[in-house]
Amino acid sequence: QQNDKKTHHGFKVDYLTEELSEMQRDFLQCTKCFGIARDALRIGEDTLCRSCCIQQKHYASVDERVRRSVARLTIRCPLLRNCDWVGYILEEEEHLRECGCFLIECPEQCGAIIERSEEDNHVATCCPMFQVNCNYCGGEFYRLELTDHLTTCPSYPINCTECGEEMHRFERSIHIDTVCQMAEIECPYAKYSCKIGKIIRRDLLAHKKESYIEHQDMIEEENCLLKQELSKLKLKQEKNYNQLKLGKKDLGGVEIKIDPTLRTNQTIVFHSGSYEFSCDVIVDDVMRASLTRIPSRNGNDNKTIFVTCCI
Repeated sequence: QQNDKKTHHGFKVDYLTEELSEMQRDFLQCTKCFGIARDALRIGEDTLCRSCCIQQKHYASVDERVRRSVARLTIRCPLLRNCDWVGYILEEEEHLRECGCFLIECPEQCGAIIERSEEDNHVATCCPMFQVNCNYCGGEFYRLELTDHLTTCPSYPINCTECGEEMHRFERSIHIDTVCQMAEIECPYAKYSCKIGKIIRRDLLAHKKESYIEHQDMIEEENCLLKQELSKLKLKQEKNYNQLKLGKKDLGGVEIKIDPTLRTNQTIVFHSGSYEFSCDVIVDDVMRASLTRIPSRNGNDNKTIFVTCCI
């Protein structure tokens, strides 16, 4: 019905508010499209719409009598839905430009065909291509994307799965790791062999009180082991220091004397036969001496050997 103007060039008789007599119909009717002649022209004895006689237009003349009669006719809204408009037939086009029942495409280009009167409601409530703001994070999304966004929105309110407290989604991991009283955590004395395993955070204080003596014994035992290890390291250090103090090392049959009075980052070079030895001596908490054997200018051996005297 909305395309009547394109398929039937004349006005449709069905929309008239009053029924025409047979004589009136014959007088006002386009002899080509059989509608009420629109912008009536006359060719010979025939009355035609302007658009119905394009090819013969130069033979036509304006039919003023038919035009005046058509102008006095009244019609209902040709869309025949919920519109109760009634007006003169020549006002039809102006009415259709404003008629709320006229079908239009959604202005947001979602593809929906809607009545003009429903445009605002469609856009505001259900158009999938209308851009809306998330009520929680303020981000802008097409309406069709909003549902998926809410499943990941960092500011969306959720409840902790452990204690039920309400929070923003981005706060959950921090809440679980630091304050949630129902979250399972590891006893801080587990590194000292506490065998309680996982414990609910709200029960941790009671566990510490109940196991205070056991925890202290664990710490004491760990300290004893560390002291033993430290003693071993000190003995090893003294042994290496004494070896350096003796001042003799045998590298490939060459005897090198190391002066224990050398200080940090000092380098000395030794010559022995066809080889040249470079010695870097480092004296810190632990004394080290690194010897590098380098071929001399007249030597044939091009290998470099690194020897560390102590740890």
